[in-house]
Amino acid sequence: MEQHTDSDLNRKISMAKSFLDSAELLERTTNHIVAEPQEIEVLTKSEKKKEAKIADTKFKRKMTTHFLYAMIFKLCIKIIWEIEHNAPPKPNHDIFSRYQELSKESRQAISEMYDTQVANTKYIISQANGQVDNHGNVVKINIPLQSLEEALKSNAQVIRDFKYDGKLNGNSSVFASIIWDDKEISILPTAKLVVFPERLLEYAISLNTQ
Repeated sequence: MEQHTDSDLNRKISMAKSFLDSAELLERTTNHIVAEPQEIEVLTKSEKKKEAKIADTKFKRKMTTHFLYAMIFKLCIKIIWEIEHNAPPKPNHDIFSRYQELSKESRQAISEMYDTQVANTKYIISQANGQVDNHGNVVKINIPLQSLEEALKSNAQVIRDFKYDGKLNGNSSVFASIIWDDKEISILPTAKLVVFPERLLEYAISLNTQ
């Protein structure tokens, strides 16, 4: 098996940091352009088309952030795997198998970080339900969120296909401030979110410095 080098590992960490910086910049830019960064926004798929001129800039930035966070997720799982196995993983998008091969401690830490993100997202939704969004509609969100296993398995599809088709498939991710089902897309207040990919990158870096 090929041995990993510190320079290769540091390159991966540097790339993950760059993706995170880009994602955070997009979030800040979105909030600068749109006047209601602290309010929840719900768009049915038909409304998104009708209100394209109003919502499209914000929507596209959220979609791009979703993709960047998926890239960070993939890189971090592979970075942790490489640190623990002292070798680079196979060059593919399958991070579910790599996750299963991590140490019990790392799997537990990642699971806890992800569960915190899900709980945080559910709390934001519970606080928003019954309120009026910035379109004047009463918010009623009941969108199923991905489990960690679903997120790991679906990440390959995001990395492979999302940059081409831009489709939000399956249960909703909780990576970025955009959640969805087959009827609607909701944009959550960025400032209130715990960001799982950022926490995961911090964990990967901490392992590399031990």
